[in-house]
Amino acid sequence: MAVLNKKSLKVAKRACLFDLAGKGIGLAGYLVVFLLFVKALLTGDITAGTFAAIFTAIVKMQEMVGEMIHLVGDIGKNSGSINNLLDFIDMPETDGETKVNDFCEKIELKNVSFTYPGAKEESLTDVNLTINKGETIAIVGHNGAGKSTLVRLITGIYQPTGGSVTIDGIPTKDIKSSSLYGLMSGVFQKFQKYQMTLRENVMISNLEAEREDGTLLETLKKADVDIESQSYPDGLETMLSREFDGVDLSGGQWQRVSIARGINRDSKVIVLDEPTAAIDPIEETKIYKKFKEISDERTTVLVTHRLGSARIADRIVVMENGRAAEIGTHDELMNKKGTYYVLFMSQARWYEKQNA
Repeated sequence: MAVLNKKSLKVAKRACLFDLAGKGIGLAGYLVVFLLFVKALLTGDITAGTFAAIFTAIVKMQEMVGEMIHLVGDIGKNSGSINNLLDFIDMPETDGETKVNDFCEKIELKNVSFTYPGAKEESLTDVNLTINKGETIAIVGHNGAGKSTLVRLITGIYQPTGGSVTIDGIPTKDIKSSSLYGLMSGVFQKFQKYQMTLRENVMISNLEAEREDGTLLETLKKADVDIESQSYPDGLETMLSREFDGVDLSGGQWQRVSIARGINRDSKVIVLDEPTAAIDPIEETKIYKKFKEISDERTTVLVTHRLGSARIADRIVVMENGRAAEIGTHDELMNKKGTYYVLFMSQARWYEKQNA
């Protein structure tokens, strides 16, 4: 995280300096031209009308140059993301040959380590974790502790640079991608807001499945989407886009729709990666409790910063500096009085101050 912040600050400084230099040069040129025309006006070489017309044109040109400089600066800021995207597109596709039609027993991580390409230090080191079928696992820890990287390894998006990740004993690298991803679904903090109807926003996660209205309504109810409210005047056919004469939703309402989208997908494993960031902690806990009640035999991986919500999990994994520092139930970790205890108590004190 420190390396990322340092590089981000370096790019931001470079973009600001470029922008400042460009504007400085433009201002200097503008002043020189302005003084020349003032001199021409005073000596009678041009009329006042001509001066006004030329001055207006110069102002317009300066605005255009300023926009171009700003655009070049934005390109500089985003060049890293563009290069990463191009590198990703050029990466050779890796795909196993084994098909997995069901998830029968467990996901197991043995001595898993991971290093991002070009990085000098490991993002994950020697992680051992077993996730049993039907279990709810919460992953908590500070920013940069390795939570998201761990999730990407569990789901097979990344492959470990050391150790192994297996599903029912089969390494994820040997499982056919379409088969592996068919077992998974996810609800993330950065979700899509599709300019479609409510029905289509939920159905898009599983287009091959046919859903009756009653089934969709039940799915929305599980995600705590109040379809009877004024926010959805046309029920399932409510267009969620003002551009198409529909309605827009609040951040919390959109997150509930995205959770319904994740539930609608017939998956054996579902990942909830901070999907309720725009919802207050009390409502978040209600949604998670309800989700746990209706998840049936689904295996759930919950990533959250709010430790109060982590209490619904069967076990909690505390990530610290790329390692699984602690694993256990809420009560076990509180009695241990380690990292989880410190984090939980610090958040509890913060809420006490807010309520005071």
